[in-house]
Amino acid sequence: MDGALYALLASGHRRALDAAHKAVDAKGLERSKLTQASFKPESVTVSPVQLIQLRKLMQEVGITCQPQEELQKAMLLLEELKSRAAKAGGESPKPAVPDVTHLNQLEQLAGNALLVQLHADRDKLLADANAWQQAGQTIDKRWPNWIQLTDLLNQARDLGPHAELAGETKAIADQRALLSTPDPVQALLEKTMDLLRRSLNHHVQAFQDEYTARLSALQADESWQKLGAADQTTLLKEGGLEPAQVPDMSSAAALEQALDDCPLARWADKREALANRFDQARQKAVKKVTSKAMPVQLPHRVLSSQDELKAWLDEVEKLLKERLGQGPVSL
Repeated sequence: MDGALYALLASGHRRALDAAHKAVDAKGLERSKLTQASFKPESVTVSPVQLIQLRKLMQEVGITCQPQEELQKAMLLLEELKSRAAKAGGESPKPAVPDVTHLNQLEQLAGNALLVQLHADRDKLLADANAWQQAGQTIDKRWPNWIQLTDLLNQARDLGPHAELAGETKAIADQRALLSTPDPVQALLEKTMDLLRRSLNHHVQAFQDEYTARLSALQADESWQKLGAADQTTLLKEGGLEPAQVPDMSSAAALEQALDDCPLARWADKREALANRFDQARQKAVKKVTSKAMPVQLPHRVLSSQDELKAWLDEVEKLLKERLGQGPVSL
């Protein structure tokens, strides 16, 4: 009995629906699920030419189909078309997901009726498949730029041109214009990057100018000059006093990373903090120099005349001059 059913399916005299009421052919119907399937007489005829053209359609969509596999692969064709449609749209600014009502209607058909209708719709189905695939590929290419645009716009929120750029971005989203030609996102991304690069370069240069001025003032300090090069380097390092490093801004990703590491507002804070940090370095230098002073014990005398006082002062002067030749002294 089972063999006869499979023979009728393979010959096209019967059509089968599985437990989910989806069409299934002889190769796709498992023997263990035979009792769950329903069988109906096949009243629609599909010509050999139609079958050839259906296999060609499937091949152009990327589905391999051998003779007598048309019904089984027909459902794969519909699944592939739905998958492409889902990727051809989505959340704003992507276009709306294409309407797949006609695919849902095709899924309600079974057996040769499905194949005949697929053959009748083959030109539209192929056009949809190609259009949806192209749309999906363009979305995949442009979507990362959209994400970077929104992230970089957030970094530019305190800059004057932000309102205009944000307005253009909103227009793209409202109009679902991600796939427009020319690419509106790329142009807006480049404008936003240019704004941020100019602002970031300004902040870096302002920091460097302040750093250079503060370092020059420190180097002119008497206590600082008494330190050796190693001690000076140590104090600068301890204070985190280093010249500005120009961040990589060569790409949107690099610029975004640079701003994540140090936003524009923080550059201003860093510049304003230099005065205090350099002053702390100077104070440490003074303390370091003072701590190295050699104690000098002045000679004890009992003085009873002006001449004795003069002689004692001469002795102290000579002693201090000798010790000052060896370094700072403390009394």
